[in-house]
Amino acid sequence: MSIIVPKNNKKEKIELEPTYKLIEAIKKYGPRNFSLLSRVTGIPVETIRYKICKQFKEKGIGVHLGIDYNKLALVRTWVKLEFQESFLQYAEKFLWKLSEIGYLIYYASTLPYNEYYAMFAIPTRYRKEYRNFLDSLIEEEVLNNYYAYELTSCRHLSLNAKYFDFDNWEWKIDWNNLESPDINVEQPFESELLKDPLVDYQDLLILKELQINSLRSLSEIAMKLNMNPRTVLYHFNEHIIRRGIINQYYIKWWYNRIPEEEKVSLILQVYDVNEREIRILKEEVEKLPFTFFDAYSLENRFYIAQQLLPATYINNTLKYLTRIKKVYKMNNFDLEFIEKERAFAIPYEKFDEKRSWIFNKEEILREVLLINSKISEKK
Repeated sequence: MSIIVPKNNKKEKIELEPTYKLIEAIKKYGPRNFSLLSRVTGIPVETIRYKICKQFKEKGIGVHLGIDYNKLALVRTWVKLEFQESFLQYAEKFLWKLSEIGYLIYYASTLPYNEYYAMFAIPTRYRKEYRNFLDSLIEEEVLNNYYAYELTSCRHLSLNAKYFDFDNWEWKIDWNNLESPDINVEQPFESELLKDPLVDYQDLLILKELQINSLRSLSEIAMKLNMNPRTVLYHFNEHIIRRGIINQYYIKWWYNRIPEEEKVSLILQVYDVNEREIRILKEEVEKLPFTFFDAYSLENRFYIAQQLLPATYINNTLKYLTRIKKVYKMNNFDLEFIEKERAFAIPYEKFDEKRSWIFNKEEILREVLLINSKISEKK
């Protein structure tokens, strides 16, 4: 694999750095088939094994998989939660409970306003009922209000290897010449939203383990789940792979060599944008090397993106995002710093063996009100 660049009116072949080549190959073919990765990159199998299984982890690079939630009959919905003041100190306990029983897959608290945001993967058949549940939280004085945005499309963007020095394992960014990553690789295929999932309970258990560690072998997963290895192999190949449940592999830089206080996490939210403006935002924000996720809602005219970066790059990052706001005259442009965040695996606990999702509003509400009653007892 090589790049052709003009120099002195002649074409000179410049070889790509091996880790760069490997990352691009993983995004296309996944991290599990070392022989295939070796063939397409020209890197020896043992070198690939070392980089993926040891070096990446040591240097803070994670290999993750993306799931086509539409085929799980789940709708990802971004929600801003405005808690009652009396409930605010118990907000995290509430959100943890929703990750167990209420289809929550991510939450974050932000600065400077101490606001909370959450991502839910809501069963297609229960979208209306879930809104009723959120309305009930207002009636029960858990929330003051909430704002929900049903997302049309989501994508995870990989570490942009164009701007990373793999010799010194640090960023090398030309802020005057930012370019997008390979869009054909970065944009995962998303199917039509289904009413019934294309998976069974065993599929979800395997997906959950792969979300936790995408490099875990199927034999290890079988042992962890106490399942027959042949059964795990069948479900992985015939259900998960053949049905296209995994729609993307992406590489994320976690900066584990940098202290937490030297890292910055951002949430960019833009409101009241049309389809053309959403397209512009995607094209401009994906050029920022630290962007690892974005999504949008056509119905709600909403765009969201997240960045993770070393604190030393915060000024350049803010200048770049502010330029987008000014150049394209997007007034409803909200940028917040993440104080705390937590991601959770797919909500496999709420799936029964009849291949359907379960939603019981009264049961979830009862669990939430137990938290609220404990607050009342302490007053």
